[in-house]
Amino acid sequence: MLTAVGIVANDQTFPVAYAIVEQENTRTWTRFLQHLIIDIKIENEPGWTIISDKQKGLENAIQELLPSMEHTHYARHLHNNFKNAGFPGQVLHDKMWNLARASYVGRFNSLMEELKKEYSQAFTWLSHPDRNPCHGHTLWFPPSVTF
Repeated sequence: MLTAVGIVANDQTFPVAYAIVEQENTRTWTRFLQHLIIDIKIENEPGWTIISDKQKGLENAIQELLPSMEHTHYARHLHNNFKNAGFPGQVLHDKMWNLARASYVGRFNSLMEELKKEYSQAFTWLSHPDRNPCHGHTLWFPPSVTF
């Protein structure tokens, strides 16, 4: 099942659309997004944000149909991958979540420098473009559609 959920100002979610498909892939996500774009009149502009957890094919469909739109990933999924990559424990948990919650670039960069000094391997892992915790920002770019 493919789903799109909206997030409103008080951080509550509501269902926007869903589709039952045979397989989750670029073709089905592209078709789903094409209908969603028409149905809720999504414009390919920076005023929208898509928040996802890297479903199969969704990233390709977004790049094709909505390349100008902000696209972020759930910090929760990033954190799980962070732990599984060998960075467990409360201290690293707190540092990763502080990075994900940094509300301005200067704060984010300061926290990353701190992480680099204290935990260089964690810094290197998080610095990869596909894993950067700034992708966890979800509250600063309304309206948003979550997949």
